[in-house]
Amino acid sequence: MKGLAGFAEETLGRAVRIGRPEAADGVPAAYCNPIFSTAVGLIPIALDPAAGRRGHRVRAEVAAGGYLKRVGQWLRDGF
Repeated sequence: MKGLAGFAEETLGRAVRIGRPEAADGVPAAYCNPIFSTAVGLIPIALDPAAGRRGHRVRAEVAAGGYLKRVGQWLRDGF
């Protein structure tokens, strides 16, 4: 989109750049454009689910509980 970088710089008050997806092994060059960037980025996670983890560890007692228990723990930890 024309003017996006300038708009983002004004809005965020800092320098920005427009990123482009890198070529991925085994992916045709036609798919290495911004339209397919999310799908191409998810390929490693689909092939290896552990690749998508960023070191976040959930405590065993919270993970074992239900949704409301996890939300309650989140509120206690965050506030």
